[in-house]
Amino acid sequence: MRRIMNSKPGGTTQDRAVSYSLTLLLTCIITLAQSQNPINPSVPKALYLVEIEQTQKALTELEEAIKANPTDATLLYYLGYVQIKAGDNAKALASFEKGILLNDKEALNYAGKGQISLLEKKEADAKLQFDKALTMTKSKNAAVLKAI
Repeated sequence: MRRIMNSKPGGTTQDRAVSYSLTLLLTCIITLAQSQNPINPSVPKALYLVEIEQTQKALTELEEAIKANPTDATLLYYLGYVQIKAGDNAKALASFEKGILLNDKEALNYAGKGQISLLEKKEADAKLQFDKALTMTKSKNAAVLKAI
């Protein structure tokens, strides 16, 4: 801890990684506390793998989690998120749509569809998707707010 406190801005890569890991952990804890459904342990691991540019490992982690929990629509959002990071927007859109088919009350997948719409420069559709996600959660779900 002392090393982090004494580091200068733009410190070592290791210091930034530790700082990022702590931030990611805190975000996951807050999301877990605010969500109605507990978060699958594969999600924080996959998000960390994405941040250290190991998207293939993150995809594998989430695909295995989905095999174990095929009805968890939240996992499909995170799979889509990682697919966007990997540059596969078509697969990401398919993941979000599958998540909506599994559970149309999971707002994260609507936020994911909004992200795809933005990438395709369809701002009006993105706004509709984001508004739907916000309305569903009454703008109180941290994970949805972060996704938007």
